[in-house]
Amino acid sequence: MRLLLIFICIGLLVKVNAQRSITGIVFIDENADGIYNKGEQTISDVAISNQRDVVLSDNKGRYKLPYTGNEFVFVTKPAGYKLKNDSLGYGLFYQPVDKRKIRKMNFPLYKKEENKTIHTILVGDPQMADKVRLDYYRDGSVSHMMKQEADFFMVLGDIADDDPSIFQQEKELMAKLGMDGYHVAGNHDANYESSEARTHFKTFKKIYGPDYYSFEYGWAHFVVLNNVNYFGWNSKDNKRGSYFGGVDKQQLTWLKNDLSTVSSDKLIIINTHIPLLEEYMDTASIAAIHKLLEPFDNILGLSGHLHGVKAYDDDSSTLWNGQGKYESLVVGATCGSWWTGPYTETELPYATCTDGTPKGYFILELKANDYNYRFVPELYPEDYQMRISSPKGNVELQDVEETEVIVNWFVGKEVDKVYMQIDNQTPILMQRFTGVDPFIVASLSKRINNDHWTPGIVETDHLWKAKLPADLEKGYHSIFVKAHKKNGHIYKTQKVLEVE
Repeated sequence: MRLLLIFICIGLLVKVNAQRSITGIVFIDENADGIYNKGEQTISDVAISNQRDVVLSDNKGRYKLPYTGNEFVFVTKPAGYKLKNDSLGYGLFYQPVDKRKIRKMNFPLYKKEENKTIHTILVGDPQMADKVRLDYYRDGSVSHMMKQEADFFMVLGDIADDDPSIFQQEKELMAKLGMDGYHVAGNHDANYESSEARTHFKTFKKIYGPDYYSFEYGWAHFVVLNNVNYFGWNSKDNKRGSYFGGVDKQQLTWLKNDLSTVSSDKLIIINTHIPLLEEYMDTASIAAIHKLLEPFDNILGLSGHLHGVKAYDDDSSTLWNGQGKYESLVVGATCGSWWTGPYTETELPYATCTDGTPKGYFILELKANDYNYRFVPELYPEDYQMRISSPKGNVELQDVEETEVIVNWFVGKEVDKVYMQIDNQTPILMQRFTGVDPFIVASLSKRINNDHWTPGIVETDHLWKAKLPADLEKGYHSIFVKAHKKNGHIYKTQKVLEVE
């Protein structure tokens, strides 16, 4: 009898929820009071979602969505408009749902003429565990970003390092950039003591809003997904639980509905913390996302997580079977190798990533349906895009014939070409390979953070090598390296080598 009553109560609750609707109007807030006033212009064909369903506002700006127990209702900011800002200057693209009282939710928008080229700051893994590292981020990363003239920023997860209490400080700090910003949930952003899926990212959602959503700038449709599948607190061993990359059915349903409102010629930019690669994410989730992306002509995937940079073209080896162009970029980490030394004279950690990439961030440039990206190293000149990692500076004459020049080109891909020239000799094509950066191997003992911890070394595929000419004589020689991107961009570096 008791079990029967429970089922009846659940059934009634489901029925009540099904009968409840969320309604509202999307409008141009002409007097900037945030309230819809009679006579203000409404906007049609704007996407609004309850985190599952997606509807377009009608010719009077109206929308209606079922209440499904969802935590938020959010609007997909259309290109050519800006959102109402909160007290820190962030766009209010969402409204929390109070299940006790479903209210009308209007979304004010403001017309904004966008630049022909949109600039976005891409930030990977600040991963701040304490005030010391928050200060590193403030003095190094954020202060450096302040000189960039960008339209908005994206933080691609692992904002915290297992302590979500730092979110509010990060949000206030990043507001000093004076631009809108969006955040992606990372594995270290979870409330790891939570045992229920609904509360795994409770603090993240309290501070930043929904953990999946979309918005538009120019001809680009940005999609943010939470692809951290945290399995909850390990009560058996009384410790933090494990995780793996994945997305749940509700996100996939929402993604399908969201993309159904987007024309196939728009640039789709997928933002996740964990790269969509089988090594880090379950196959079914990757395949499902890729299947939904197949109708689109141009796709860019952005992620963090690896504390290194990885640029690659998606194909069947990454479970991409569509006909459109699809490129992915893992943007490295602003904390580098977890805020490790050595340190500058202003006491900022160099914290070079474990693949040899300096800590830094990216600038994404969008123009119509095309894009370019460039890496910005925080503690080096902006043209520091590669390093001649070996030889260090001098070579014994008897070793010349067997000595390899090794170059780490931080954003190099398989399709790119790198050439080496010694003095005035004919340039030779270098060979791309996967391995460890000799620079990191040689300097590993210096890489200790304020927890007295040293990271490991990882292999990377953005290394190139070529042997020195066997006939080099004693003395000084110039090494010139020129790297060619497939899109025509050229990068250069040089070094003096002494043969003894």
